[in-house]
Amino acid sequence: MEILDAQVINHSRSASGLPRFPMAFDDGYNDSQRDAIAVELALAAMDACGVDAALWHGELPLAQAAVARAPDRLAGVVYFADDPPDVTAAVGAVAETEGLVGIRLSLAWPTTGEKIVRVQAGGYDPWFRTAQEAGVPLALFVSGYLDVVGVIARRFPELSIVVDHLGMPSVPIMPRPADPWADLPGLLRLAVHPCVAVKLTGVPALSELPYPFPDLWPHVHQVLKTFGLERVMWGSDYMRCRGLHTYAEAVDFIRRTDELAAREKEQLLSRSARTWFRWTGDASTRGGEGDEAFLQFAREAGNVNGS
Repeated sequence: MEILDAQVINHSRSASGLPRFPMAFDDGYNDSQRDAIAVELALAAMDACGVDAALWHGELPLAQAAVARAPDRLAGVVYFADDPPDVTAAVGAVAETEGLVGIRLSLAWPTTGEKIVRVQAGGYDPWFRTAQEAGVPLALFVSGYLDVVGVIARRFPELSIVVDHLGMPSVPIMPRPADPWADLPGLLRLAVHPCVAVKLTGVPALSELPYPFPDLWPHVHQVLKTFGLERVMWGSDYMRCRGLHTYAEAVDFIRRTDELAAREKEQLLSRSARTWFRWTGDASTRGGEGDEAFLQFAREAGNVNGS
């Protein structure tokens, strides 16, 4: 069974005030070198946890670096912090570039909601219209503002929308509320829109209990029942959740559970993401190379800065 992580993310360039995730090698490297290191670290982590493939979310240079390094294992979902000079051209470039399979917009960041106001006023319609016409899926960070997804879906019913993190609070980047599942009814209401899917990403961060996070399953089952397995995809978002649980625990929460049948795990852990992001293939039969590639990179890293 293939394991495909629907969200591995690293804002190595600290875009638009987002927290830059720490790296093992953080000083003295230029942007392209940092991108390369970030990709190698991700591949090594995937190998260690038995993850075959992943959707890499990041700024365009970082997404391109990921795809170039491991096109059979990594596909790019390009993050745009701000509008490019030409939205139509930017979306078209993603649509036409092999290995780039989607776009991510953080509509709920900053959390003060100014981007949400802009969505409601039609200010993001060029993004939605062009992505719909080009067949480019949009991953939307809308935590705290789930109702806006219904607004978008009604205006653009043929647009493929994927709601990040079930639309729940992105702990610990966002404060942990007293009831982290308070917005779940708002998410479930979105199931009436066939164009909306959801990412089960970073969800263990919402658990009150240690691995295997048994308190999550009543909520997860509600999502699976309401949306159907075909519209739900697992992902780790493990960089965001560092310190709360390990990458392996984020994978095994699904892979080793008795709450799901084998065919259900297969759908959740691979097929849904490949379908919604139109990424064909199966990396489960690949030959592993990540560990050795990383070790070779590390051997050469001392010479990167001329030392």
